[in-house]
Amino acid sequence: GNARLAAAAAAAAAAAGTGANATQIAAGGDGSNNGGLSNAGSSSYSRADESGLPSGSAGQVRGRRRRGRNQSKVTAGAADTGGSGEDDATAAATAAAVTAAPSQPPVIVRPMPSIVPNLGYACLCATLREHDIFASRDTNKAGFQTRGLEHVSKLAHANAKDLRPLIEWNEAHGIRLFRLSSGIFPWMSFYQLEELQDADAIKQALADAGAAARRYGHRITFHPSEFTKIASDKPEVVETSIKELEVHSRILDLMGFLPATPFNKINIHVGGVYGNKTASMDRFAKVVLERLSPNCRSRLTVENDDKPSLYSVRDLIYLANKAHIPIVFDFHHHRFCTGELSEEEAFHQALSTWPRGVRPIVHWSESQEGRRANAHSDYVSGPINLYGMEQEVDVMIESKAKELALLHYREAALTGQRAERPPPMKGVPASDV
Repeated sequence: GNARLAAAAAAAAAAAGTGANATQIAAGGDGSNNGGLSNAGSSSYSRADESGLPSGSAGQVRGRRRRGRNQSKVTAGAADTGGSGEDDATAAATAAAVTAAPSQPPVIVRPMPSIVPNLGYACLCATLREHDIFASRDTNKAGFQTRGLEHVSKLAHANAKDLRPLIEWNEAHGIRLFRLSSGIFPWMSFYQLEELQDADAIKQALADAGAAARRYGHRITFHPSEFTKIASDKPEVVETSIKELEVHSRILDLMGFLPATPFNKINIHVGGVYGNKTASMDRFAKVVLERLSPNCRSRLTVENDDKPSLYSVRDLIYLANKAHIPIVFDFHHHRFCTGELSEEEAFHQALSTWPRGVRPIVHWSESQEGRRANAHSDYVSGPINLYGMEQEVDVMIESKAKELALLHYREAALTGQRAERPPPMKGVPASDV
């Protein structure tokens, strides 16, 4: 596993040329997770020296997408448990990952506000994915059934080991908010971690990644899939959903994100109306309060939906009060499900549900011409209007181009411009955003 990662990182370093020389733009945050508060009052950003950028990024991203995001193949040796901590090969790989520069400079047009919030992206770094560094290796049901826990163990181990290079890369590029893919443990509700042959090595890799994230003051979050439905009227769906949530929470425990708070949120949707919104929210709250572990409950958040028939912020205020969980406001979803609230009203109502001392997170995405209106675009142009709370709120950018979209937007915003979106990428799956 270390040999594979070292080889991938060497390729990343070669592709990046001289690499990225991070230049501090604004300092902020104490690097702690005290009470779940990080970067309060200011945000820390750095930008890469573009002299070492590899060319052809758009084509590289398209090619990577066509090859598939959930690559289940793991090179021989990926399940090597090794010892504890980082060996020389892993340390070298981590250092090399930092030098992999983002592969596309932004196109800048039109004015935009100069205050830039703390921005994050979801699940996968497109730049590092080109060099086989990612944490969402998966397998389909047939693969799980025929190859069993030995195969799943190799995938989970490879995923866990790649978290540290992802965090180091983010730090080098001034990104302190990152959503982990739920694919880190394939089929996670069907086994206990201790059943995997690489359990000890997986735990160590998670601890190493978590230590790095805490040292840098990074905020690490989860967003389980739409199939996680604790309000379902089917008991078997509820039981599986509880298992999924608890595994997500345990991963955060093993990474050392304690005490548990929504700073490291596990964000889900209610999931369905099932004939009665209030009754569904009551079932949701009952599971939260009576079935979830204290740590899982303390991390849980709920998000507004993008269909008028589902849950607006106005609806979710009832649930937030009943289950004692915060609301994650999604700007894009609100455009399709307003609950008769203005964007600003919904934004402030959602933020009011967050506990004191924990920075709220909101989601930002945009529509893409030629796709469903509620589907996410490749890049975002903004401007992101946080109604004067740019330094108090973290923003998760949900876009197909991942970190490239974040850097594209941030570079423009730092110079008071608006980022014009490049032409749509082809062959991009709708998931993993």
